This record gives sequence, structure tokens and C-alpha cells, in this order.
Amino acid sequence: MSTSSATPKLEELRNALSAMVIKITPDTSKAQIANLLADVEAAQAKGFTRKQIYETLKEAGLDMTFATFTHNLHLVRKNQKTT
Repeated sequence: MSTSSATPKLEELRNALSAMVIKITPDTSKAQIANLLADVEAAQAKGFTRKQIYETLKEAGLDMTFATFTHNLHLVRKNQKTT
């Protein structure tokens, strides 16, 4: 299989997808957490607490309470285990 210069590179495709995701805000707070789950888990793996992650997201514009954040995080993780 040959690649031509007209074929988009994987990184270009990822960038386009990331830009699309940034432009589209999910309708529900649960959907927002579902979209951020990998990033939240990566931050937790590095030792950050849920509260620290929540505060960082809130400063960046996340509009939900800490209780809602933790509840939705639990629901999204539970849903992942069943699928």
C-alpha cells in the first residue's frame, strides 16, 4: 500500500477530530464527563485527587458542582464496566 502526499496523516486526522470535539459541547454533564474520562483517569494515575481535577476543570469552564462531577464520574465508570 503506497501513501501519497494527498493522503492525510494520522496526526492531521486526530487534530481535526480534536478540533471538532472542542467545538461541540455535549448537552449533558454526564456526556461531558464521559468525553473527559480518559483525561481524568490519566490525571488520577499521576496522583491528582478528584477535587484537584474538578477545580482545574471548573477554572476552565466546567459548569457543575463537585457532587455532580463525582456522581457523573461514578455513572460513566459504571456504564463502561457493563459495556
